[in-house]
Amino acid sequence: SQSIVMSNARCTLRRCDEAVKISGADADFHRRDLWEAIEAGAYPEWEMGLQIFTEEEAEGFDFDVLDATKIVPEELVPVRRVGRMVLNRNPDNFFAETEQVAKDSAMLA
Repeated sequence: SQSIVMSNARCTLRRCDEAVKISGADADFHRRDLWEAIEAGAYPEWEMGLQIFTEEEAEGFDFDVLDATKIVPEELVPVRRVGRMVLNRNPDNFFAETEQVAKDSAMLA
């Protein structure tokens, strides 16, 4: 039997209207703010959870679970808390550690 695992990371950084104003004035603000926070030792962290269900269960949903625009409701599949994710360093080689890894087939869930 094969299971499908969906990650569930949540983070609240700023109010939405404030973020829209800032990004309109300085499109690089969020990347720079994250980079500088990590450099200063203010590591951002997220609660991590997984939603685990079988292929058969997924076929019973009225949406495609592999559609990135959809969220699996917690009422259908409860989130199992597994820990936290902490960004505790900036990449040494941005391309190799971020851009290149995004295209690595071993990184697909």
